[in-house]
Amino acid sequence: NNGGAVMKMGYSPEKRKMIFLGICIWIRFLIAFGVHKFYPSKVKSLLGTFVYGFVAFAALGFSGKDGFDPSWGMLFGLIFALVFGAGMIRSVLLLIKFSPVFIIDDEGIIDNISGLRAGRVTWDDIDRIDLDINRIGLADYSTLEIFPKNLEALIANRRRSAPFIKKIFFWLDSSSISLSGFEMKGKLKNIADVLNQGLAS
Repeated sequence: NNGGAVMKMGYSPEKRKMIFLGICIWIRFLIAFGVHKFYPSKVKSLLGTFVYGFVAFAALGFSGKDGFDPSWGMLFGLIFALVFGAGMIRSVLLLIKFSPVFIIDDEGIIDNISGLRAGRVTWDDIDRIDLDINRIGLADYSTLEIFPKNLEALIANRRRSAPFIKKIFFWLDSSSISLSGFEMKGKLKNIADVLNQGLAS
């Protein structure tokens, strides 16, 4: 057996103890830093598609409603329609997306869902996280924010690599890497627990 093989190699009991401890630590490391993949919620994405779509079309109807100043009504109606229309498009894209949108591994995270779309961020580049639990009935409005140590450099890099149409949206959500409980499958607390485990190691 392996114990006999170790003894034949001439290891002292103390060395065998250290080898066994090292193997245990290595196995624990593999378990703790396995690849954790997180997906968007199809149910929430479908709900978001209907909600955003309804508000967007209602805003278009409001813009031409009698009793309001035509110019201001048209302006605010178009603004609301564009904002909620963008939300509807985002929900549709998440609905048809079957690959993971957020990954945690031994190197750090890969973000493909937040407004920043930060991509690969290593553990050394993460300063802290902040979880805000906010539930109203069955609706989950919780948020999980991940704060990079050098946010300005990360934003500048993403601006250079992002397609032109996405550049204008960075000012809307560029203070952190933010995940929404309204979009993610499962609870954000599960993601926060894995992140805290990685940051503590």
